[in-house]
Amino acid sequence: MPRPAYTAFSRCLVFAGTADALGKSNSVDETQKSSRTAINKWKADNGITGPVSETAEKPQPHPYWRSEVDPRLLLPPDVVTDASYTLC
Repeated sequence: MPRPAYTAFSRCLVFAGTADALGKSNSVDETQKSSRTAINKWKADNGITGPVSETAEKPQPHPYWRSEVDPRLLLPPDVVTDASYTLC
């Protein structure tokens, strides 16, 4: 049975994703779409029908092929919205 978000969960969850693309704007778009898909899937899997609170949180880079990302490789500025924080 579907439940409103406030009665089902009263905890914070972090959704993080990585996407690659040609160009920063495409990468940001794909990353934000991936995050939105993950949130929608979580809501569907848990029977959440109401709105949930979303807050941006600065992530740590998680590279595919290395143990860390050299700060000189990041493309400023970071892209920040009310609901997401994206590094490139």
